[in-house]
Amino acid sequence: MDAYCPLCKYELEDANHLVWSYDILQQVWALLSVKIPLFDESTSNKLCFANMFSAADDQQRRIIVISIWSLWFHRNKIVHEGIKFSMQTVLGFIRGYEQDICRSRMLLYPTLRATVKGIWRPPDPGVIKLNFEASFVKKEKTATTAVLARNDTGEIVGAETYLFADIANAFVAEARACERALIFTSSMCWRRLIVEGDSLTVIKNIQKEGKDKSVIRLITHHIYNLGMCFEAISYLAVPRIANEAAHTLAMEGRKQKVCGSWVHGVPESVRLAALKDRSAWF
Repeated sequence: MDAYCPLCKYELEDANHLVWSYDILQQVWALLSVKIPLFDESTSNKLCFANMFSAADDQQRRIIVISIWSLWFHRNKIVHEGIKFSMQTVLGFIRGYEQDICRSRMLLYPTLRATVKGIWRPPDPGVIKLNFEASFVKKEKTATTAVLARNDTGEIVGAETYLFADIANAFVAEARACERALIFTSSMCWRRLIVEGDSLTVIKNIQKEGKDKSVIRLITHHIYNLGMCFEAISYLAVPRIANEAAHTLAMEGRKQKVCGSWVHGVPESVRLAALKDRSAWF
């Protein structure tokens, strides 16, 4: 009996389908900016895959392999557990796993880590990366949140700081910062996002996809629902060094008491911090 793919539900699940003709796989590669060459129609699917993989750089090869494995993993979740397929979840997993591999390489190979001055990484073309941060003043129970948006060349394309009162603790402040990042972005025309912050607790609770039961659950649930409005979104926790530009913006917003978009450009200290990130990759 022929077995149809449980994800697309209309093509036979064979080797050609799994590595090339799979529509969902092609969509994933397109959304992750994997370069797919044009091949003659007479070229077999396996040869198309082999030629594409051979021509790809190291990062693209990692994404190609992780994406095939991730889709097979989610295919099994559908078959054996009845879990619904989520493109957003798959893309977030692939991006996060690929970045974890890069961070591990930096830890294992000191020379590579020395070459890369910082570990902030630009997003893929067509994707905007949002770094969020919060400056919390415990005595006053106030917080200044910041979001810094950058494109695939590391250029700042948007920035906002926002002032909050009656904030209970630093975890709430960080959650509010992530929430403000998506509220700020909703007024833009960006459709594909990576949201980064150095609060592992907040990121992990958001990744529970509305099932968070922590004290910040009302905020993380709202963040998750806001994220559903975008074509693709992923949430990543990064070390403080990778979030330095957003931290600098939060401190400037707190000092200057700016509540809103920095429409006339960010302070020089923020520009220099972003330039430091950019110079490590370009």
